[in-house]
Amino acid sequence: MSLAAHADRRVAVRGGKVVAGGLSMLIPQWFGGRPVPAASLGCGCVAPEDRGEHIAGRLTDERLRPMRERGAVLATLWTASASYVRRMGWEVPTQAHSWTVPTDALRRRFDGSDFEIQHGETEQLPPLRVSLAARWNGAWQRPAWWPDWQQRRHPGLAA
Repeated sequence: MSLAAHADRRVAVRGGKVVAGGLSMLIPQWFGGRPVPAASLGCGCVAPEDRGEHIAGRLTDERLRPMRERGAVLATLWTASASYVRRMGWEVPTQAHSWTVPTDALRRRFDGSDFEIQHGETEQLPPLRVSLAARWNGAWQRPAWWPDWQQRRHPGLAA
């Protein structure tokens, strides 16, 4: 299964050539202790030779339209660069950080303990995730297909 199977895919075409594109998904986010219908826009890109022509803004508007039609009341945009989205009126609400650690490297951190490392989802993880997310504004309510997709993309992943 690919992520595209769950996403709305949009591209901009000029002269028979794809010059921009992106994925959008309806993934609720937690606010005030409950999930709120939200659009998650990611993987947006514009060909270097076509930048500066406001294609990204027009494509973002086009990507939001079907998400609103499906009930999204807010949107989150994943981007590697915040400068162009600020020009479109979007804002970065907080700094984001991400770390990746090989699961087996955690064993060295817990030497002599009774911790057991399990790869992938466990039965205890989904209820814990919901409990924590309900206390934090902005967390995603992961779809049922998410854990399997993540495990295939990142073998050895632990949560």
